[in-house]
Amino acid sequence: MKKILACSLMALMLFGFTSCSKKKEKRSAPADSDFQQGTNVSSDGEEIVNWTNEQGCICVLFGEGFNSGEVYEEMLNRLSSVYGLDSNGGLLYPILFPDDLKGKIGNLYSHLNDVDMRGLILLGAPAGTHNQLAKYMDQDGGRTFPVFSFFPLDDVLGQEYTCDIVLEYERNAQEQVDSTEVEQKIDKDAEDIAFKAVRYMALLNGPLPMNDQLREHIQNIVGDKQIKRYVDHDTGIQSMNHYVLEQK
Repeated sequence: MKKILACSLMALMLFGFTSCSKKKEKRSAPADSDFQQGTNVSSDGEEIVNWTNEQGCICVLFGEGFNSGEVYEEMLNRLSSVYGLDSNGGLLYPILFPDDLKGKIGNLYSHLNDVDMRGLILLGAPAGTHNQLAKYMDQDGGRTFPVFSFFPLDDVLGQEYTCDIVLEYERNAQEQVDSTEVEQKIDKDAEDIAFKAVRYMALLNGPLPMNDQLREHIQNIVGDKQIKRYVDHDTGIQSMNHYVLEQK
């Protein structure tokens, strides 16, 4: 029951609003062959793109482990310094859980209802997040934007079904037996992955394809870190879109 919707590269839009507060016309995902990775960095590694929300926002949910004051403020400052905030015409639309969702993840879908979403990144997705994402799957035409989930505490199968990619730290055998919701450590690597994921998602125009390139997409986000497919403890089945970072 591991599924993913079809993929690809963004068609250039000529006009846009200065805020993501209102939806634009629903976009369809181009063909796989249209996807290509952009550069958009100078020789010294600094971003040279003026990121805007004219083609939609990248929504970032700061969930479990990412929503504490110090971690949230540090990550938001770092992200907004490069990508800009939607409220100022930038790319980033942050969502702080539970504060911005009236205390529960069950309000995520309605909270984003009037947002022109270019993509959604989940950091520490709390339990029940997949139920909200499933509502996009039920729409006519299905979900037309990519969803990346990093270090979730949500149901494993639910995350795999409703997200393009799921990435977490490798669990030991006992953690897999005890619970599907294991708190992940939030370190510099986790912050770097979230930072790179925003830029990578901004180059897409739809969900990623479930094909042999999926691992390459994830590797491009995590850099030289070692990843491998998640293996279900009970069935021994490897997931197509769920990967783990190997423990050092």
